[in-house]
Amino acid sequence: AANTGGTYNAVEACESVGYASVTNQGGTCGDVCGYCGNAGQETYDGGGGSVTSLSNTVHWECSDFVQEEEEEESRKVDTTKAAQEARARFGLNRASSLLSNQPDLIPFLSGGGGARLNADVTRGFGTLDFASNPDKPVWATLSASWSDIDGAEGTYALGAAGAHFPVTSNIFLGGMLQFDHSEWDNGVGSVKGTGWFVGPYLLVRAPNQPLYFDLRVLAGQSDNRVSPLGTYTDSFSSDRVLARAKLAGELQYGNVTYMPNLILSHTTDDQSSYIDGNTNFIPSQDVWLTQFSIGLDFSVPYREILVFGGIAGIISDAGGDGLAQAIASTYEGARGAVRLGFSHQFASGIRLQAENFYDGLGQSRYEDFGLDVSLSSDF
Repeated sequence: AANTGGTYNAVEACESVGYASVTNQGGTCGDVCGYCGNAGQETYDGGGGSVTSLSNTVHWECSDFVQEEEEEESRKVDTTKAAQEARARFGLNRASSLLSNQPDLIPFLSGGGGARLNADVTRGFGTLDFASNPDKPVWATLSASWSDIDGAEGTYALGAAGAHFPVTSNIFLGGMLQFDHSEWDNGVGSVKGTGWFVGPYLLVRAPNQPLYFDLRVLAGQSDNRVSPLGTYTDSFSSDRVLARAKLAGELQYGNVTYMPNLILSHTTDDQSSYIDGNTNFIPSQDVWLTQFSIGLDFSVPYREILVFGGIAGIISDAGGDGLAQAIASTYEGARGAVRLGFSHQFASGIRLQAENFYDGLGQSRYEDFGLDVSLSSDF
């Protein structure tokens, strides 16, 4: 307000406190802090002149609080980042579990294995595994795993079924269907997804040699739900591809059996865009994981037990769009793994197995070690 002299730019005054415009003005009686002798009264009669040059005693109202809109926009950016980060971590965790839980089809060719029911528990990681008899051309498997990585808990389950037929005595062609469910939760945000894969596989056995090859190429989709801040939940879909090749052999020296193997795996997870519960546009993004391992396992009987172990070198590479690329560095690099254990089969057919392992040789960002204990029964 001005008394009887001076002017005020009401627009600039409103803008200085975060408003965009002036709506009402009035009061020209010359009394400060009131209207015509009524202290505190606000009467808007349009007096005072131009809103950019008000004179005499005047009052005005500001409107369109811009700062509130800017704060809302800032909140939108923050929730978008939280959603993308949660989706990226979920996608990479699921990719890693997917590769680890793939069914091994080499026993179809080598004649090894058998129907099994295993329960394994390790520090920070566990598995549950069921499989039908691999000697039959129609098969089914069910596996599950869980983890605790950087304060985030994850669970994963994979079911697969397939069948194959001989092209020749050493070449088999088949198809498989996989279903999986994965959950990820870091205490603030969470993501879960249920999906499927379908595609062909090829099994090849070298004539007169204990050398085996397994190749599969699968494609599928997943329906997912994400709650980046634990307040609202949104849905998005993803398209996925999986390719995996394994080469394994078997060498016998005295009573020791050596099993060298190579595995190359690659999977992608292309996540769709959507509008979230906070009216943000969440852009599409993709994550991918490639892993190569070379290992040498051994087994040797000692009295009534079988002593086994192995060493493997693992190289992994990961990536994706935006935040996924930054997060992917956790999954990249080279590391080594060693294991040593024993198994004993009782007369009842129940097998007891225990194994110590260490995974993370040469990798400061990755370390996993513990004890596996399993009971299995052929049926």
